[in-house]
Amino acid sequence: MAATLGAFSRIFHQKCRILSISAIRPGFLGGSEHQWLPWKQDTKQFSNDLPAKPKRPLTTFFLFSTEQRPKLTAMEPNLSVTDLSKKIAAMWKDLPEDEKEVYRLEFESRREKYMEEMEEYRSRLTDEQLETVTEIGRKKREMRAKRRHKMEMKKLNKPKKPPTGYSLFIRAHFNQQMVGGRTREEVQAQFREAASIWRSLPEDEKQQYNEEASLLTETYREEMDEWKRKMEEDGIAT
Repeated sequence: MAATLGAFSRIFHQKCRILSISAIRPGFLGGSEHQWLPWKQDTKQFSNDLPAKPKRPLTTFFLFSTEQRPKLTAMEPNLSVTDLSKKIAAMWKDLPEDEKEVYRLEFESRREKYMEEMEEYRSRLTDEQLETVTEIGRKKREMRAKRRHKMEMKKLNKPKKPPTGYSLFIRAHFNQQMVGGRTREEVQAQFREAASIWRSLPEDEKQQYNEEASLLTETYREEMDEWKRKMEEDGIAT
């Protein structure tokens, strides 16, 4: 492992721009437990030709949350975002049903108005724009369904797909967490530099990562076979 890091150290020293970026942005180089992959682009599609769409109303809980959040922040400014969310969730859980009903009624009122606005909005669209809106809605539903399925599989402890050799290289040498002040464009530029380094590596050095990826793939296949067998025994469709 030390020899591998030494080989890559020589390559990184040749890439001054990346090293300079890492000096300006602490934490760019190095490992991270929680990896963020910037090449995974948002799949949301929008069209500049479409007029602004009415916004969906907030659900009952989020109506309550938006009302309580500034109050709690003012009272306890040192609360982290996570602790703040947990506190609001606990407050909502303990809220009497008659008080929750007030938020439900407000949501219903806003939802009715939203439906009217959407009907009027769609009536103003051309056939082409309507087709685009319909397609965007279909893709968003597909994305939500995939996310739900992924979450369900995660709860069932489905083995994660193994990384490629290239992904292992990235994870070994770059901190992929977003750092405050770095735009998406900056991060994407940094990973383009990483891709350039990968392409310049001799094949024998790439092979070290590819071989590790192959071993992980073999382990993944074994784990998947065992997981599928267990799911079948439990009568769970995957």
